[in-house]
Amino acid sequence: MYYPNELVYFKKTNFNHPQGLLIFKEAPEPESPTPAEKQVQIRLTHRLLKFCQNTIHGVNHIWEPHTKPAVRIFWCLIVTTALIGCILLYNTVTQRHREEVLVTVVETSHLPIYEIPFPAVAICPVNHINWMRYKAAEARFLPRYAAKEAKAAFYNLMVLLDRMTFTRLSSIDEFLKTENIPRSVENIVLSDVAKFMALRCDEIFIWCNFDNTQHDCCKIFVPEYTGRGPCLVFNSVISKESRIKQLTDNFYPWRARYGGEGSGLSFRLRYNSSLVRPGTTIPFAFTVFVKEADEWSDTLFHILQKNTHNSLMVTPIITETSRNTRHIAPAKRKCVFSDEITKYDQIDGLGFHKYNCLVRCEEKFLLNTCNCTTSMFFPGIPNQPHKECKVSDLQCMYDHRDIFNYLKEPNQDEYINDTRRGMSCDCLNNCESLLFLVKLNVLPLPNPNDTVPVISGEVYFGKNTMTKYSSRLQYTYLDLISNFGGILGLFLGASVLSIVEIVHFFSRFMHLP
Repeated sequence: MYYPNELVYFKKTNFNHPQGLLIFKEAPEPESPTPAEKQVQIRLTHRLLKFCQNTIHGVNHIWEPHTKPAVRIFWCLIVTTALIGCILLYNTVTQRHREEVLVTVVETSHLPIYEIPFPAVAICPVNHINWMRYKAAEARFLPRYAAKEAKAAFYNLMVLLDRMTFTRLSSIDEFLKTENIPRSVENIVLSDVAKFMALRCDEIFIWCNFDNTQHDCCKIFVPEYTGRGPCLVFNSVISKESRIKQLTDNFYPWRARYGGEGSGLSFRLRYNSSLVRPGTTIPFAFTVFVKEADEWSDTLFHILQKNTHNSLMVTPIITETSRNTRHIAPAKRKCVFSDEITKYDQIDGLGFHKYNCLVRCEEKFLLNTCNCTTSMFFPGIPNQPHKECKVSDLQCMYDHRDIFNYLKEPNQDEYINDTRRGMSCDCLNNCESLLFLVKLNVLPLPNPNDTVPVISGEVYFGKNTMTKYSSRLQYTYLDLISNFGGILGLFLGASVLSIVEIVHFFSRFMHLP
């Protein structure tokens, strides 16, 4: 016997599943890791704990088992703060390294003076013309049967050249007042006349001594052309004659053994009335300037007056820029190395010097303004077509005298209200700089025969030693590495070994089986 309620009752419906009757099973339980996977997890945990305990201080407190959450949070904050402080300080140090700041320090104050050449001494007569050769100059530069107007203009030209320098062009005004300058005078090259009429060594020197040894003045003083015109220069390597001397004498340019009076160069100059123009107002005097052997000229000079003894005490100062600054741009380091190729002007065959750069800049201004140059003031520009200035170019030089008489520094107009045009020359110092500081002491020289005045001079080093400065980077790569190691040790307690351990850990971690 059975009951109908015990039978299975299926409700009729219109729903037909496309896959037929579906049987739902219970969700499978997650598979437990295999023993090999458990071993890998255990080994990874042990390695991580050991790495944190030995390499990064403070992190082991975060990974230690059975650590309270509050302690974990505390050590997380400490480690994060230390890491941020390390990054900030490292950025500060690297920024100071990127600034490439140069500092100048005293390398030594007892460098012997015989380690540098004795300075070149240029003696330039204030009266540039030897008037005994005036008739010979007329015969050489004027036509054979020159008119009176041509002779008068040529005489006025000699008067002009007698006191003319490139920085003193105002005297041209008197010559330009001459009416009807003949073409034969206009075509005369200024430097040719100046060189022919220049005073020679045997016409002005009496005697010369160097290093307590008497010398023939005309063998140690050679004629050269500087920014002040024709001069006689001692211990220089500018002229061809002095360069030949440098090849034949291994000790040239000469050096002084010690400092003090009597240890350097001594000379005496004489006056010869027959060499002077009658009725001239130019006094018997000489300009003298001290420079390096391979410098063309110098802007600082002293005037030696008649019947005086002039003691020029020289104090040399050396400033040497370290070679580890060569990667810095010259405009930023403010100097140029002698063997460095840059945009800054220099004289071919000579080392880079600021004054050589200025001389080349002045010559370019004259060439660009008047389309000529003059070798009695400038060295000439090789591989560039140019012509020598003639008498006809004096008008252009006079019209632009406000340019030629004044040297301006770059960006000077931004700080100084100066309406003069001048010559703006962008020139830097040389990185191996030798500066001569000169002190002049003048004493009257007794002379019973005042009609024949004399001038005596002495140039010597003031002391046996000199000061040498060294300009170097404030922060080098070695300083950067040292500061980086200090920052790592201060904030993270790390070192080079710690970094190696980190690299080793990650390499083992990436290859973990």
